[in-house]
Amino acid sequence: MNDSLELDWSKIGRKWVSYFDLLGFKSFVCEHPPQSVFNTYSICLEEFRQQEKREKTWTSRLEFIHFSDSFLIYTSDDTAGSWVALESASRWFFNLVLYRGDGFPLRGAMACDEFYADRKMGSFLAKRLSRLTIAERSMTGSGLCSPPSAIGRMADTGINLPANERLNYREWNAPTTTSKRGVVEAHVVAYLIGESSRISVQNIYVPKLESMAQRDNRPDVKAKYSNTIRFLKHFGG
Repeated sequence: MNDSLELDWSKIGRKWVSYFDLLGFKSFVCEHPPQSVFNTYSICLEEFRQQEKREKTWTSRLEFIHFSDSFLIYTSDDTAGSWVALESASRWFFNLVLYRGDGFPLRGAMACDEFYADRKMGSFLAKRLSRLTIAERSMTGSGLCSPPSAIGRMADTGINLPANERLNYREWNAPTTTSKRGVVEAHVVAYLIGESSRISVQNIYVPKLESMAQRDNRPDVKAKYSNTIRFLKHFGG
């Protein structure tokens, strides 16, 4: 019996990748019955699959995978067109999950680097996928950020999509956690939630986040809501 892993090296290359998970899901699982957990997860999964269906209807540039409370979207290359497709799908997924029903807080990060992806074998490996996961999980807030690898690639000649010039993004010193230094600030380009969905100047996601924060009794999670709300209000939310 041969249990060796067969690799198809044609499936490795520079790609755009978005990684999301549900904020506070671990404690939510511990504190709620299975029915409530699966109801929350099924709603997020439904929106994720809707984004996949929507994308396949238009361009088929993206691939979608999910495991536990983690959701991954990736492209076949690192071109500008692929970034546009990834960014749009990521932003809509984030918006819809956050705004649906009582709201479900996501946090995520977008990166651009070497990535091996073989859906048939279920094999996924990247130099920076672990760093992308760490970057996303170190965020002390609900949001979507771009680390240096993505910011640099967006500004490259031939791509010319500088992150800090995009309508829906702002440069921000975001509070993050590290194992040694506690909470520190990291310079990122962060998604300005709701910037393109304002109603009479009002950012519709600010009251949604405030309502979600009021319902949550966990001090650490409340602080993460506060950080996100502070970011949105700083830029006119």
